[in-house]
Amino acid sequence: MKLRVEQKDGRRLRKRYALHRGSLFTFLDHRDVAPDNNLSERNLRPTATYRKVTGGFRSPWAPDLYAGVRSAVATAARKGLDAFAAIQNILAAAPSLNRG
Repeated sequence: MKLRVEQKDGRRLRKRYALHRGSLFTFLDHRDVAPDNNLSERNLRPTATYRKVTGGFRSPWAPDLYAGVRSAVATAARKGLDAFAAIQNILAAAPSLNRG
């Protein structure tokens, strides 16, 4: 951080590192934090495969619903919970879905 940086991209990178410096090595202090984002990448892979196989979604609301369900199922799985029960809990808690 003390070295003089001549290039524009180098200055941008140093500015970003300075901004996030306190969080860069969180995984060293907290063993439950992964040092990479491989889990996130693996969670996204089925979505990309689905999009490639089916050609995408036909309605504007479908991607948001699909992403929400995938997120709920992945989170439930990581916590050792039943996916169906997690989705039921989310739907029960959603006020916009509870209108009679």
